[in-house]
Amino acid sequence: MRDVEMVVDQLMQYFSGPKFREDVEQGKARFFEGAGILDEESQDYENKMIQFSHWYLFSRRLIEYHKTPIEAYEEFNDLRLDTEVIENIKNVRSQRHSLFEVLKVSGDYILVKDMFSGYKIKVLGVEFIQGFNKGDIIESRVIPKNDSFYFAGSFCFHPPEAKKFIKKEVKVVNKLPVDQQDTAREDLIFRLFKMNSKYVQYTHVPLNMIYTNEGQLKF
Repeated sequence: MRDVEMVVDQLMQYFSGPKFREDVEQGKARFFEGAGILDEESQDYENKMIQFSHWYLFSRRLIEYHKTPIEAYEEFNDLRLDTEVIENIKNVRSQRHSLFEVLKVSGDYILVKDMFSGYKIKVLGVEFIQGFNKGDIIESRVIPKNDSFYFAGSFCFHPPEAKKFIKKEVKVVNKLPVDQQDTAREDLIFRLFKMNSKYVQYTHVPLNMIYTNEGQLKF
């Protein structure tokens, strides 16, 4: 989604600068500990870098400010943003970062269900729509704009065999007190992302030894 790309490009340029060196170092250490060592020639390199940028700007809190960059950007007087980017930030701030189950793939949209809330969302403007299938479990960010919804542009596709485990973990989060659910949801999404990265990396290891809360490989 071009609107998100514009926001990410300008915010990342600022929040990855010298002033935030410690944030960048800690952020990369935590994220790529889960994502694994990246090879610039690998097939998923670009997607992983997009995922990192989105996580760093939209999910991870800055050390000193205790807010995410997209929440805190107005506090920095030396940050200059294009007018269009400022308008786009309003939509991006309203994003829903979640796990989604694909219910239907049509010619120009995808119908998904938020696995935490149960809400069904019709997502428009999906690139490479042929890469999605009914029943897929994906991590992504949905952005509202003009009474419609769009994907932010980064995805983590979980294997179908992990669906039962994921649904069980989602139920655990949904049973928590409401004021704890947002943090618990983000923690679960990130933990599942780490599991998925290990699953892709260690193809010889059975899925049930990676998508698990037990054993030596739990995350």
